[in-house]
Amino acid sequence: VTGAFSLAVRREGGAAPVGGALRVGAGGLNINVRLTAGDPRDRVRVDSHYKVFEVHLEEGRAYQIDLEGTGIDPYLRLETAAGSELAANDDFGGTLNSRIDFRPSVTGTYRIICTTYRPATGDMTLRVQEK
Repeated sequence: VTGAFSLAVRREGGAAPVGGALRVGAGGLNINVRLTAGDPRDRVRVDSHYKVFEVHLEEGRAYQIDLEGTGIDPYLRLETAAGSELAANDDFGGTLNSRIDFRPSVTGTYRIICTTYRPATGDMTLRVQEK
């Protein structure tokens, strides 16, 4: 699939972005993600396309990050703002969906990488919530 695409980011109960990064508010973050053939290739899953979201996370708080897809196998990765990998997940709970539970030791901006285990395009939902 090629051509134009749109990305919808909906903040539910969240506060304004911090320094360009999305902030997890009381209702969490719910982001519709559409991977297309026009998206860049991931540096880890080199045959797969990806999208990245910068999120402000606070020290000591527990976060649950989920990436769910329909008809594709999501692959989720969490990195520091500088791009160092902190965690990754392919399949969670007997499904093809991905989950990372994370408690930052430092308040700051983190990168959430949304990609697929095998090359695919399509729709996924990224959810970030405080536990």
